Amino acid sequence: MNIGIMIVGLCILIVLSILVYRTNKEQDGTCEADAQPKRDLYKEAQTEMVVNPYANENTHSLLIDTLKEMGGTIREINKENLRIHYDYQGHSFLLDSMDGCRFINVWDPCWYEIPLDDIDQLSLMRRVINQANQNESCSLFYTIDTEDGVARIHSKKNVVFVSSLFGLDKYLQSVFVDFFHVERRFITELEKARKMDEVNV
Repeated sequence: MNIGIMIVGLCILIVLSILVYRTNKEQDGTCEADAQPKRDLYKEAQTEMVVNPYANENTHSLLIDTLKEMGGTIREINKENLRIHYDYQGHSFLLDSMDGCRFINVWDPCWYEIPLDDIDQLSLMRRVINQANQNESCSLFYTIDTEDGVARIHSKKNVVFVSSLFGLDKYLQSVFVDFFHVERRFITELEKARKMDEVNV
């Protein structure tokens, strides 16, 4: 009886030893894999973000050349801030660019004004601007000119502008067309709001 118990006990010890051995082997393999240097994905992402393929691009000159192709008139180029005053289809645009930057800012300033003493119209103007900014690709905003006693409306758009874009002149024309559409839609919506207010009075 005692011999039988000893044999069973010995078998159990052998089986346990084999299981422990296999478990240790698997853990060793995991440790070896863990010991390999890990990729720092965060650092790699930062490096990719820092590398700008357009860092050496002369964006300002590229913009001037493109504007000349479009048939408008370059009225002035401010050498200090590189701002370009450009007349196109009856509008005077301002364009800001910086070499090595993938974006330019386009402004359509002072295209509508409302007297500061007309409180109702100012209220309507704010309401329509807020609605437009939810839907339009151009941002609308207003400035107050206390000297002339008016609130002036402007629009602005930030767009990608790089040499790899096909047909830069057509592309920029489409950007200007957006400004024309936004202006027309704003005036239409303002007139609608005025009529609605008149009906409700």
